Amino acid sequence: MAASTEHDCVRILHVTEASGGGVLQVASQLARHQSADGALVTVAMTERIDTPSDEDLRAGLGAGNLVRLNGGSTLNNVGAIFRYVRAELRHGVFDVIHLHSAFAGLAGRLARMTVLRTSATIVYSPHAFAFLRQDLAAPIRIMVRTIESLLTWASDGIIAVSGSEAVFARKLRRGGKVVVLSNCLELERLPRNNPATSSKPQVVNLGRLVPQKGPERFLHAAKGLADQANFVWIGGTTGNDAPLEIDSYVHVTGQLPHGSATARLQSATVHLFTSKWEGMPLALMESQAMGIPAIAWDCEGVSDIVIDGKTGFVVRDETQMMERLSSVLSDPDLRARLSRDASIMRERFSSTDYGRRSLEAYGRLGNDRCRESIQVSGPEKGNLN
Repeated sequence: MAASTEHDCVRILHVTEASGGGVLQVASQLARHQSADGALVTVAMTERIDTPSDEDLRAGLGAGNLVRLNGGSTLNNVGAIFRYVRAELRHGVFDVIHLHSAFAGLAGRLARMTVLRTSATIVYSPHAFAFLRQDLAAPIRIMVRTIESLLTWASDGIIAVSGSEAVFARKLRRGGKVVVLSNCLELERLPRNNPATSSKPQVVNLGRLVPQKGPERFLHAAKGLADQANFVWIGGTTGNDAPLEIDSYVHVTGQLPHGSATARLQSATVHLFTSKWEGMPLALMESQAMGIPAIAWDCEGVSDIVIDGKTGFVVRDETQMMERLSSVLSDPDLRARLSRDASIMRERFSSTDYGRRSLEAYGRLGNDRCRESIQVSGPEKGNLN
């Protein structure tokens, strides 16, 4: 994006309460690419126990600005985001306010409802809708879905991180605007797969040890196939997570910095991805881009990443999981083919033009400054339905 003066630059604010893990990684990546394309970018966030240090955060943001909001609990975080977004809407500094994940989406859109007029375009990325959470009772999921549907009127549109997520977004409101801006990777920073040469193959999963990630599925596989492979869970619980026991069949590394976790993932033979709900999981994208065959449970985003039968297998129950995993572990030629095809197709996750594509998405959701800055010329420039 060409911009001769600061006044000409598009000003973007990213806001998140999920200040760790994949959501923060996506928001930081967006900020970095948008800044590189000439936008003036700020990331505002509350803090949780796994939030990186200011030094690491600023390194990830590139030229973007960082604002920490005082919260301390989920309720206080929502309140802090509400007050901050409302103040920024009144000041009228930002052209786009991009809300990331459920609590920021709730607080930011409620704030929008309290401001009579604003020039800012308000967009929301759920990063996995909360009403898909299988650990919530059905009446709560229905209530959350109703709230999400009502709040679509308080934003200019939804930016889904995968085609699968967009399917659910389009069902919330007839005629509501939805753009797909798929998660992507800095491929040049990822190592290539280098499987461990120990006596047994290594089956891994990567993520926090929480119910969403399906650790009981992983444990079931570890117990049933202990004679064929070693099982490693890269990650652990944080101070806000309920402790989960996964017992002696699985080696749990504990929480690791992203670089260390990626280095551990590099030695995997197979990525057994057991999540129950997602948006577009970065860990699975990374392992596929590294050339690691995947056995992945079918949930939102997985079919956007794993090409069934070519770069891995998508499974829907424990029987399929055990059969597919056993066949991949016992067949070196099959593993080699899956790994080769995953490596060949890694460019589909490239972050090339990520900043420009995000500005196009904002333009297609109604922001004139973004539309003018990148001269969106037709439907081929985005994926709007």
